[in-house]
Amino acid sequence: MGNQKNHPVQDVPVDLLNKVLHRIAQAERWETTKRRMGMALVVLIATGILMIPAWISFQSDLTQTGFVFYVGLLFSDFHDVMRAWQDFTLSLIESFPLFGGITVLFLTFCFLWALRYVMTHKIQPIPHALSVQHHQV
Repeated sequence: MGNQKNHPVQDVPVDLLNKVLHRIAQAERWETTKRRMGMALVVLIATGILMIPAWISFQSDLTQTGFVFYVGLLFSDFHDVMRAWQDFTLSLIESFPLFGGITVLFLTFCFLWALRYVMTHKIQPIPHALSVQHHQV
């Protein structure tokens, strides 16, 4: 009871609770945005780096399986390909390196998703928690 005489009660603004809750929600959104942006940047860099060996391996597989040769036949001997189009189509499907193609498509999708996320989500810093606005009464 003696403490109340030493510390006079000051008027508390009516909307103080709303301001505090808004500031807490803003800080939580800021932390979530930083975390998500960090993950998106890691995915962007990792998929960009992994894309190089995956693409090289995929090109090598295309050459080794004869897929490039069959595609070349499509342009060089089009009439012969059209005569035996069913056999040609089966050979083309059979020679396609499916695992390498799926890997390259997956990495491309992840890279583009991360790039879209980084480009569309702007990081806007929030005011520092200790900055206080003084109002004159």
